[in-house]
Amino acid sequence: MTDADRQRLRERALAGTLLLIVACYVARLVQVQLIEGSKWAAIARKQSLLAVYQKPARGEIRDVNGWPMATTLPLTYAVGFRPIAGVDRVAISGRIAPILNLSDSELRKRMRRDSFVYLARRVDVQLKRRLEALDLACLVFDEEPRRTYPGGVQAACVVGFADVDGRGQEGIEVAYDSVLSGAGYRELCRVDALRKAVAPVADEYPAEYFGADVTLSIDLQLQTIVEEQMLADFSKRKMERGCAILVDPKTGDILSMSTYPTYDPNHPESSTLPARRCWPVTDVYEPGSTFKMIPIVAALEAGRVSRTTPVDCEGGSYRVRGATIHDAHAHGTLTVDDVLAFSSNIGAAKIGQRFTPTELYDRIRAFGFGNPTFVEMLGEQSGVVPRPAKWSGPTQANLCYGHGVSCTALQLLMAYAAIANDGLLMKPRLVRSIEFPNGTRQEIPVEAVRQVVSPSVAHELTDMLENVVEYGTAKQSAVEGIRIAAKTGTAQKVDRVNHTYFDKRFVSSLVGFFPAEDPQYALLVLVDDPRGEYFGSTVAGPVYKAIVEEVYASRMLRGKTPPEELVNPKTTDSGPTGAAHDARLAAAPVRSVDGTTVASLSAAPESGTDTNWISVPSVEGWPMRLAVQEFSRRNLGCELIGSRIVKTQSPQAGTRVQAGTVCQVVGITN
Repeated sequence: MTDADRQRLRERALAGTLLLIVACYVARLVQVQLIEGSKWAAIARKQSLLAVYQKPARGEIRDVNGWPMATTLPLTYAVGFRPIAGVDRVAISGRIAPILNLSDSELRKRMRRDSFVYLARRVDVQLKRRLEALDLACLVFDEEPRRTYPGGVQAACVVGFADVDGRGQEGIEVAYDSVLSGAGYRELCRVDALRKAVAPVADEYPAEYFGADVTLSIDLQLQTIVEEQMLADFSKRKMERGCAILVDPKTGDILSMSTYPTYDPNHPESSTLPARRCWPVTDVYEPGSTFKMIPIVAALEAGRVSRTTPVDCEGGSYRVRGATIHDAHAHGTLTVDDVLAFSSNIGAAKIGQRFTPTELYDRIRAFGFGNPTFVEMLGEQSGVVPRPAKWSGPTQANLCYGHGVSCTALQLLMAYAAIANDGLLMKPRLVRSIEFPNGTRQEIPVEAVRQVVSPSVAHELTDMLENVVEYGTAKQSAVEGIRIAAKTGTAQKVDRVNHTYFDKRFVSSLVGFFPAEDPQYALLVLVDDPRGEYFGSTVAGPVYKAIVEEVYASRMLRGKTPPEELVNPKTTDSGPTGAAHDARLAAAPVRSVDGTTVASLSAAPESGTDTNWISVPSVEGWPMRLAVQEFSRRNLGCELIGSRIVKTQSPQAGTRVQAGTVCQVVGITN
């Protein structure tokens, strides 16, 4: 064989070897890419990607105007320990214990486990950075959104709170927990050599990750008013607890619900369980005299009595089968009007006895007693209305003045709201709408329950409840210029241990609506177990009156209705005109306050001739605070004498005075 042949042989052998190697590579590529492609792709993903569970972003709770009452902020982190081979737990616990302000022994105990464990929750960003600076591969930091409540104690019993894991515990937070909490999802993240997540694969979150936003019927402006007035009075009073509820009688919307004592949902650990519970919905009590409205309106509706029907109140003591009924004050013969105005137990019992037991029972149940209102809160009680078959001798009489029947504060208020709403009972509404992450919005409709009495009878009872405030037991709650229809209640508390009533423990309340001619608000103020004074008029009355005054001032500021119509709707006199007007202007006082002319009437020009001259507004019957704001808006000064409601003003409304003139307003001084 020549050298050339040997050279060609070597070349062919080398080429064959190379072809064989290439064929092997191709075969292997076919095997890896085509035959076993899915297997190796899965292994690659497992090595480079990590499915990290992302906690759901909890939705907001808002008031009716969109102000946040509960929101979630990504401000804290959870610090976790992930066991790694060869890790020195003792050394690590010694380094991080001072940073987390935990004992070394406690950390070691937590780190004994061979699985992932959280070492600390809600760690702020500064502590997180200090821990990251230690460069410990075994530490994991999970972003942990923090639930916060911007309003603090405002409507705390309604909003409730969520725990450290974002689970609702009280109020709307737990009632709508499944709606507020998003579904969560597993997010694919790229990882580094130490299997730490570096960056997510996708930039967008799925819609279901976020929780839905819940809008309440609560109006934070009104809520603030109610809570401020409650705190101002209740904080100075010895009592077990108290509450106030404000609703719109036409829709059933709960505009405000407050309890005292309350708590800050930002720090629920500092509160007690009774303070956190929404007890106007979850607890029942015997309503006492506020319940007298039921048999009286039922008798009017059935034609058993009229407002002028005389009722013999027996001089304050009346014997029925099995018991003797007493009145707080002895009365002889009263009209049905005055039975309600003076809150006669005997009168109410005699009116109720005009029904058979079944008839009276059905009338009571028609107002919603004995049934839940189905308000959007967990733990609502139905109350108890005993069936006629279980009535003993005095039961029918006792029921007529609120003994032997139990209800929640909300049930009682909704019954009065039905009278304000022309006899139509509404379902209370606490949630107005739910806005889901995909953009859809679910509106919660207004729901009517039933017509409990005719509009004409409802109007009659409204007039009777006005008498209670005008000259009856609630006269201390009257507000000048505002027509209020309300009823007081002073009920003995039930001793559930001995199955009797306490002699010196009471539930004091005042419930009604305003303005009586066109009710916009129904309000209940309840004080449980007051010490010292205990009559509803003297305990709940001052708070009720203060809330009415402030709610009206707020309503006028928001421009819901013209001030003149709102504050004094009975006044139709627009003031004297022509010669009478000129005579009033001439008689108006001209004096000086701190060197500033109060009024200079003789030189007042005709309307519209000089912009430096301003027409004095009519503020009689207005709250003082609002009057000052109105004068300031018109570039006029204001000298105040007295307080509360404006009784008179000088100069008279319509007088044209120079800009900067100081006008005098005189308020009620007693």
